[in-house]
Amino acid sequence: MQMDNDSRKRFLIFLIAVVLISAGLLFYLSRSSLDLQKENEEENSIIIPEQEKSENSLPAGIKVPENIRPVVVNNGTNLSEVPGSSSDNSPVSIVEQHDYDLPVRIKIPMIGVDAAVEYVGINKDGEMGVPAGPYGVAWYHLGTRPGEIGSAVMTGHYGTWRNGSGSVFDNLNKLQAGDKIYIEDNRNNIIIFVVREKREYNPNSDAAEIFTSDDGRAHLNLITCEGVWDKASQSFSQRLVVFSDKQ
Repeated sequence: MQMDNDSRKRFLIFLIAVVLISAGLLFYLSRSSLDLQKENEEENSIIIPEQEKSENSLPAGIKVPENIRPVVVNNGTNLSEVPGSSSDNSPVSIVEQHDYDLPVRIKIPMIGVDAAVEYVGINKDGEMGVPAGPYGVAWYHLGTRPGEIGSAVMTGHYGTWRNGSGSVFDNLNKLQAGDKIYIEDNRNNIIIFVVREKREYNPNSDAAEIFTSDDGRAHLNLITCEGVWDKASQSFSQRLVVFSDKQ
């Protein structure tokens, strides 16, 4: 049966309407899916404001045991008396030349880390200080120096900043036993450490084993954040510590 001209026109109009409605529905569903995906990504992403990150102990967050601070270095010099040193949360200027060696740079080829070393002490909450920005690594200068007998401790940020940049220790959790860490001091000496193990800590855990050792060897322990981001406290639920031994 053949359709007359009016029927054909109505049928074509109907088809066009179906196509347009279908296209609109597909666009709406696609847009909704993208919005939902974006919303989920924003919800799951870790955005740390710079002004908060420089004030709070986000990457360390572990109290330094009172009975181990400060430490006197081998030649009798108390590092808390080094010019430019600080016992608060703020990084201090790098001391360039002294009669003892000080770390100035850390390199971890396996995860692409090549960072300047800042010096920090203890903040008002009794926690180890933190680096000033996303790319620096902070050394606890009131404790053991890298390469000396004992446990030297450094910390670095983890997470995405407001400007979109990542942090120096974003991939610290990828290190495996046997990976190497290189510390350069102010006399251009290179001290090599070999990763032994990784451990997770609650921020309120006893941190004595991170800052001390009694085996007569030299160690370097690196701290950063891990776990779930808590918006209320603006911090992470866990701390990751990489333990390494001098080669």
